Amino acid sequence: MRLRSYAQFTRAARGELLHVYLGGDGRPWLKGRYPARDPSVRHPLVLDLMRLDPGPAVYLGRPCYHGLAAQAYCRPLLWTMQRYSEPIIDAMRDALRQLVTRWQPRAVLLVGYSGGGVLALAIAAQMTLPVYVVTLGSNLDVRAWTDYHGYLPLVGSRDPARSPARYASLPQLHLQGARDAAVPPATTVRYTAALPNSAVRLLQEADHRCCWSAPWQRLLRERPWLSRLPGDMRSRGRASSAAVQVRLPGDMRSRGRASSAAVQVRLPGDMRSRGRASSAAVQVRLPGDMRSRGRASSAAVQVRLPGDMRSRGRASSAAVQAVRR
Repeated sequence: MRLRSYAQFTRAARGELLHVYLGGDGRPWLKGRYPARDPSVRHPLVLDLMRLDPGPAVYLGRPCYHGLAAQAYCRPLLWTMQRYSEPIIDAMRDALRQLVTRWQPRAVLLVGYSGGGVLALAIAAQMTLPVYVVTLGSNLDVRAWTDYHGYLPLVGSRDPARSPARYASLPQLHLQGARDAAVPPATTVRYTAALPNSAVRLLQEADHRCCWSAPWQRLLRERPWLSRLPGDMRSRGRASSAAVQVRLPGDMRSRGRASSAAVQVRLPGDMRSRGRASSAAVQVRLPGDMRSRGRASSAAVQVRLPGDMRSRGRASSAAVQAVRR
């Protein structure tokens, strides 16, 4: 199956956290009775949210959406009853694996809006790369959602609430609008009740379509998923303690004596994350004769940073200003 994706990179994705956005169900029905010829919506909400994202991001479309409904394999069942079925999940999973092979990110953040959250969970459960799932107004209890609206059951579709153990190991954050009339918040709370790796945040200002930009910007600044991803991704751009090797100018080297001292290191601009402090507390080995009274308390040194603090493709050493404490 073919599907469309749209990439937005402000920096290379290699070795980074790749944000993958999945849209909602679109318009599967016309007037609630007739299958649409093309289920696509003109302005997917997640594209607006992706534009706010400063990191490597890609929008991953569904098969038969975005001008592909005329393909021979496309039939209305794939965007009505079977919108979360195995063929859809498999096609999107394979497409994501291709993107991962091409761009080689360190981990993936799957962001699913509405029905895209159901697909995000199903895809994440089949990935070997570290994955964190964020859903926005998602109908994670599909049966409860169809019963609430009086819709026909989605026979042949995956329902996360019917097999929660399949997703129990996935780190998940579910955002729910307090004014959402399309997906009752109580259904999301019930889905997460038995999942130790999941959390729910109720957004007072949001409904199903309105007012997601501000809370999404706040979440992008907060980045709660970093605490659940590999450790070397948590330290990038953050203040962090690390052992470093220091190359001192010749006239400041000790004669066989050394001692440990805590210093403040100001990192070069290309290693700073947006909006974060540019200094990091590190441990260095300073010569003993630098501790004597009367000497200057600062020294220009060369610091070799550990691999997890380096920017990929850039030099691993940096001129810093070290202030002895």
